[in-house]
Amino acid sequence: SGAFSSLDPSLIEIPLYNDDNGKNERITLQAIQEGISASSQGLISATSNTVTHNLGTRNIIIQLYDNSTYETVYGTVVRTTTNTATISFSSTPTNSIRWMAYSVDVQGL
Repeated sequence: SGAFSSLDPSLIEIPLYNDDNGKNERITLQAIQEGISASSQGLISATSNTVTHNLGTRNIIIQLYDNSTYETVYGTVVRTTTNTATISFSSTPTNSIRWMAYSVDVQGL
């Protein structure tokens, strides 16, 4: 009872069938919200940069922008491991570049 938006997301449980072990489990709405918004960020400035995002997956989207002009910049992104990526540019950036990694997997499942 009550408006959905007024309920505590940590108390709303959703049933989940887990194929890995063949049993039903539950996940809270709060865990889904936190998992969907999983992200990491930092600054880079070299031609080739290894960044650690610790999102536990290669299913990430990385966005880059110039930290001084705030313009989007483009580089080559290789999802090296499930927790790191290599970001490369054809020449050394003039300004620091802000990288932002977003997981497209729901974390914790």
